[in-house]
Amino acid sequence: MGTDHSRRTLRTAALVLLLVLGSLAIPAAASPGCTPGEDGCMPTAEQCAAGEHNGYWDGGETGRQAVCVGSGGHALVYAGGTVTPACGHVVIAGNTVPATGGDPNECSSPTEGGPWAAAAARLGLRDCQHGATSQETRPVVAFVTCAGEMTSFDGLEIDARLTFPAAATEPVPLVLLLHGWGGHRVWFQSENERTDVLGRGRFLAEGYATLATTARGFWASCGAFDPVADVDADGSTGPTEEHPAGCAKGWTHLAERGYEGRDSQHLLGQLVDAGLVDGDRLGVFGESYGGGQAWLLATSPPWESPAGRTLRMAGAVSLQGWTDLLNALAPNGRADDRVPAAGRSRGPLGVLKTTMFGGLWWNGRIQPVLIPQAPTYPAQVMARYNTVDPTEAHSFIDGWMAAFHAGEPHEPVAAAYLEQALAGKSALLADDYFAAVARGEVEPTPVLALQGWGDALFTPVESVQMYRRLKQLRPDYPVHVAFGDGGHGAPLRPEHWSLLKDMAGDFLVSALDGRPTSLPPITSLRASCGGPSDLTTRTAPHWDLLAPVDVVLSADGAGTTSWVPADPEAELALDPFAAGARACATLDRAPRGSARWSWDVPAVGLETIGLQRVAVDYVRTGGGATLIARIWEVEPSGRRTLVTSGPYRLSADADPPAGSVDFALFGTHWRFTPGNRIELELSQTDAPFLRPGATPSTLRLSDPSVTFPTPRLRGSRGASVYR
Repeated sequence: MGTDHSRRTLRTAALVLLLVLGSLAIPAAASPGCTPGEDGCMPTAEQCAAGEHNGYWDGGETGRQAVCVGSGGHALVYAGGTVTPACGHVVIAGNTVPATGGDPNECSSPTEGGPWAAAAARLGLRDCQHGATSQETRPVVAFVTCAGEMTSFDGLEIDARLTFPAAATEPVPLVLLLHGWGGHRVWFQSENERTDVLGRGRFLAEGYATLATTARGFWASCGAFDPVADVDADGSTGPTEEHPAGCAKGWTHLAERGYEGRDSQHLLGQLVDAGLVDGDRLGVFGESYGGGQAWLLATSPPWESPAGRTLRMAGAVSLQGWTDLLNALAPNGRADDRVPAAGRSRGPLGVLKTTMFGGLWWNGRIQPVLIPQAPTYPAQVMARYNTVDPTEAHSFIDGWMAAFHAGEPHEPVAAAYLEQALAGKSALLADDYFAAVARGEVEPTPVLALQGWGDALFTPVESVQMYRRLKQLRPDYPVHVAFGDGGHGAPLRPEHWSLLKDMAGDFLVSALDGRPTSLPPITSLRASCGGPSDLTTRTAPHWDLLAPVDVVLSADGAGTTSWVPADPEAELALDPFAAGARACATLDRAPRGSARWSWDVPAVGLETIGLQRVAVDYVRTGGGATLIARIWEVEPSGRRTLVTSGPYRLSADADPPAGSVDFALFGTHWRFTPGNRIELELSQTDAPFLRPGATPSTLRLSDPSVTFPTPRLRGSRGASVYR
């Protein structure tokens, strides 16, 4: 749902560079053909197609540039200066962004691109350019890309960009590309096709089209400020929104099935009705915020295009998405991977991930934008929130904030409000779709979920619980899950995500071509917290077979914890928003104010994959309490690495004052090293990451155990128990 720091930095740096380049002039005249390093030359179309001059800014003191031209003779990419001709694009740091000098969506009709471009123009995609892919491992593909604004079901204009093979003469398959929270369609429009594994290049090589959209309420899709479209080359600003009247209620609905989901369906329907896209071969890839929407589209019954054509998704990939948004934002410890789930795990209102939710709110509302020529705009609003209609609970994010922070004893009221507000965003609650599949009325949509071990926002249970639900519905349901090292609030291991994205591309191609995928149903790459490269991979035909042996570590003894934070310094170091990591965070000492038990790592080591579990007896005094479990690997020096963690909410009303709990943690794929120790830490506070309790309480905790799912070892049977 969120945009990681590197993407935010890249976008900001790209904008600054774009504006700086805007003050430089483009050479007025150039003869066709270039030699490497030549100033102000105009490469031929053949040179562009060969990747010899792909439009990247040289950046040297001379301000060299390489410009690529289409068959009609106009510039496809260029750097700086006045738009010549209009509607060009500049490539900065691997991203293609609309050029300065005017609104890129208010361009004249295309003069080239043939019937396809003309049909796209009638849908509002009037800014058409030619280009060619340059991926090293794939053939060069000439393409046409048309940008503009498409009108959605309620009249709102959605910023979109359609890219299709230049040689297309009939409807082609299409992959819809959905960006993360705070993002923009530019995420998927990289000209650097060598690294753009899930942008245009990957699918153009298959003869497919792609449609990248900017979600409603963001940037040029009615965001309150769009620095790309609204800042001129001299730094002055245009209108703060492109269509003030149409955007009066153009706020984000925060991935609501009936709005953002319907936007995607309506736009795809228009492309099918226009004869551009094959309505039987539609796919979707979404990342984070887009990943949650990909799950929604994958669990939507067939819909009708504006002309009445029945459509459905043929394949979907969710990268770091969610399936139950309430559980993702405020887990209560009841989400599980042991039994099939009929719906969301009911129970008390969970514990808000305070800093991550607050950071998402801020990142969506205010995007830092450095504009040297406009110092009065150091930061700008980039998204439109609903701040005027609290009765529309699903979009009133300020109301969510208030409900989450209401605390005890108002849990039932807040929980009911949040259940209502977030239900339409959660694929796990797609009851209409599930019922239609069960009756045999709907063909299941093949789906691949890519999740991060160590993801502090959308944890692995988001994919696993949906896997369970779909397999309960139909044992042969074509759902695949793959895990890698990293995620929201955890460093991404590039080699893992490169492999996973390659899997995603292959999966979508198979699905849209109507072929069974060769991918294993379950894949896991082992986490290693930024250490030496680790591509250890486990695969299985079913989740239950990935780690079928339970190793249980149990201990005697008791400890007491309190709701009063005892070690704010240590807990701040564990906050994924402040420290940049959750899993993989390290400390040189044990946190104070917690209860701890530890075990030696077995001499053969211990590999665990899945959702580790904690069981413990408790006696609670006072009001409701939050039990926090953390699993550490502790070196002989005392240095400790956080392996996984998870909360369990004990309600003053629903849970007895004494009893036992057994709950799943966030999960990981990890190998403990012989000579180190495994430590279980239990506490009641994890601020600022998790919302502190609002009522005084203490917990006396005794006789804990930790269950580690492990791969089957030779000759192993059942569970192993260590004390």
